[in-house]
Amino acid sequence: MKIAGQNLGLRASKAVILDRLEARGGPLSLTIQALPLGFEELVNGRLPAPRPPVIFMRKEDGKAARKPDGTPIREEDFRDVNFQKKVTRVAVLSSVAFFYEGLKADKSVSWGTPEPKGDEENWEEFYSAIHSELVAANFTLGEFKKIADEIQVLSGVKEGEIASAREHFLPVKPVHPTAPDSK
Repeated sequence: MKIAGQNLGLRASKAVILDRLEARGGPLSLTIQALPLGFEELVNGRLPAPRPPVIFMRKEDGKAARKPDGTPIREEDFRDVNFQKKVTRVAVLSSVAFFYEGLKADKSVSWGTPEPKGDEENWEEFYSAIHSELVAANFTLGEFKKIADEIQVLSGVKEGEIASAREHFLPVKPVHPTAPDSK
């Protein structure tokens, strides 16, 4: 796409200074870039949201609760511990994906993990390895958050939009371990 004859191929970038203590090497300057339109969808395709397990509802007497047509009543169990762990993992790795993409503008940053070549590759493993590299590089949570916040601002994403996206990422559904007796 061109506007007024100009190619819009370059994304906005800027330097972010991390005020590290002298014991950690002193201030660190990193160049970040805005995230491209559609990047969230790309990440969601690479790190799909986990599906909660399905449970079958029971009546107070322990028998399967059924619909009027006789089919068992099923419900997704959003409180399942393993499901919650998977949700947390996807959220962490999604943050790492945004961080990684935002740091691509900095040519001084190199990673020990090669980026997968296509969507058929295991992106979850890749982002997990990048997370391990960030931990090994002694990034603090505050530094990660500062860079992520700056990428967000540079990308033109407002906090209200993020809060709205969070609300819609995992709709809260009540889970009832037993269904009332039906006659």
